[in-house]
Amino acid sequence: LVMFSYTRVERKLRRDRTNLLTLSILIAVFFLFRTALNYQSYTIYWAFYVWVELFGAFIILQFWTFTNEIFHARQAKRVFAVIGGGGMLSNIVFGRLVSGYVNEIGTENLIYVIIACLSVCALSVNSLGRQARAELEDAHQRHPATSRKSRMVGPQKAFSTRHVQFIALAIMLTYVVNTLVDYQFKVIVGDSISELNGRTQFFGSFYFYTGILGSLIQFGVTSRLLERFGVLPALMLLPCSMMFGSLMLVLPIGVSALWAVTFAKGSEPVLRYTITESTMQLLYLPLPAHIRGRVKATIDGLLKYVAQGFAGLLLSFLVGTLSHHTGLNIGFDLNPQQLSFIVCVALLTWMFVLFRLRGEYIKSLMKTLQKRRLNFRDASFQITD
Repeated sequence: LVMFSYTRVERKLRRDRTNLLTLSILIAVFFLFRTALNYQSYTIYWAFYVWVELFGAFIILQFWTFTNEIFHARQAKRVFAVIGGGGMLSNIVFGRLVSGYVNEIGTENLIYVIIACLSVCALSVNSLGRQARAELEDAHQRHPATSRKSRMVGPQKAFSTRHVQFIALAIMLTYVVNTLVDYQFKVIVGDSISELNGRTQFFGSFYFYTGILGSLIQFGVTSRLLERFGVLPALMLLPCSMMFGSLMLVLPIGVSALWAVTFAKGSEPVLRYTITESTMQLLYLPLPAHIRGRVKATIDGLLKYVAQGFAGLLLSFLVGTLSHHTGLNIGFDLNPQQLSFIVCVALLTWMFVLFRLRGEYIKSLMKTLQKRRLNFRDASFQITD
């Protein structure tokens, strides 16, 4: 609902002005939450958790729509990898900051660090708005080049091929599994580390080390892996790694639940945002540009949230909160370790879909090559092979 509402108004102003306005609103909301957290209310904690989820998705959408307007395709191929590397670097820097200084700062006061970062974002947007004024004005005055063609392509036609259907299914399963594992991770960390700042230190160290590993993989492994082994092994790495961590949670092999779930959850920042994301972009390449745009918009704007909502309902059914909230005797009462059996079933389904997706991708790629319609200029990454 938030994304839908935003898309209805975000073109009213020039992109940099829209971003400055919304960044100001975000800063104000974080100030309000910092004050509200002093009351230590369950409702405030619940609202803040939901707000952070919305904020994360919202700020990423704003960032990439803004950069897409100030860089043309050739510039994007050159600089987007560097910009993406900045995301990895932030995990390292802020992970170290949180783990090393949370006792001095205080967990609740980390909100002020978020506010400071958003203020830097606002200053950067203001500066970029002056430097790229011509590009932003041009983008504001014209409609996207593919908008008319995209509107002519309905969701039914865009998702009519098995190739696109398997892409959508694979991405939805990614979000379902990640939601389940994220729940396990947070509950087990909460049970294992009782002190608030101790948990914060653990999370800081977690993102510090996964940021280092992710950076090494992003800049040293991803392209070589794709060139040497192709899309299927690259896509299989993440579910196989998460499967290993989930099995450690249920098998009597002497590994603590905290370390096992950390391995499963750590696979996401290390592999998903490096190898998996890059490989998924390759799978879109055989699609015509106007269909590709509609498919991405539908998946990112609708289907991934449907998958997360489904995973939330499934969790509520499995861990007993659904019966608590409805007053009906339905569902189970599984603990985080027992939940790993469900996670493993979802991971096996995900692997099967990836196997089928690889075959459909090859068919689509061959058809596109035979029609001489493969347009490398549409790719938002550097193609070396």
